[in-house]
Amino acid sequence: MQVMHRAKTSSFDDRMALLGATSCEREAAARIRATEEPAALIGELGSEPPQDLIEAHADHPERAAETWEGRAALLVTRRLAELDTPESRIALRELSRRPTGILKKSAVQALAESRDPTVAPDLIAALEDTDVITRRWAVEGLGTLRHRAAVPHIAARLSSDSAGERVNAAKALAQIGDPAALKAVRQARRRELRPWVRFRMPRRAGS
Repeated sequence: MQVMHRAKTSSFDDRMALLGATSCEREAAARIRATEEPAALIGELGSEPPQDLIEAHADHPERAAETWEGRAALLVTRRLAELDTPESRIALRELSRRPTGILKKSAVQALAESRDPTVAPDLIAALEDTDVITRRWAVEGLGTLRHRAAVPHIAARLSSDSAGERVNAAKALAQIGDPAALKAVRQARRRELRPWVRFRMPRRAGS
C-alpha cells in the first residue's frame, strides 16, 4: 500500500499566526482541515475570501482574493496529503496538472514530499513548468525517490539559467546515484563557470 508522507499539523495555529491570518481565516482553515472528502476540499478552492480578510483589504479587494487563493491552495493540498486515500492522491495528481500558479505549485510540493513512487510521472511532467519553484519541488521529489527514469529530465535542468536550479538538479542526480546521473553531474561541474555554484554541486553519489 502506498503511504503518503503526512504533513505536520501540530504547529498549525502558530503558522497561521505568522501569516497574519485573520480570525475568520483561521476558522475557514480549521474547516478545511476537518474536511474528509476530497471533492469537498476541491470545492473550497473556489470559495470567497473570509469576510474580515475582505474588510482588511477594502481599498484593494484583489489583494484579499489573491491572499486567500494562496492560503486555500496550501491548506487544501496539505489536507489532501494528510488524508492519504486513493481519492486524495488522485485529486493531488490532478491539481499538479493545472496551469502554472500557486495551486499547481502547492500540489507539486505535496507530491514531492509524499515519497510515493507512483507520483514520479507527475513530478517529471512538472519539470516542464515555467515556474522555477514548481520545478524545484519536482526535482527534489524525484531525487528523494531515486527515480532512475527521471535522470535525463533532471539532467536537462543542469543547463538552466538559474544557478540554484542547476545546483538542485545536481544534488538530485547525486541522490539517484546511477552512472548516467553521476556522469551528468561531472559534466555539469566541468562546464560550470561560477566557482560558488561548482562548489555546491556534489562530487559523489548520495551527497
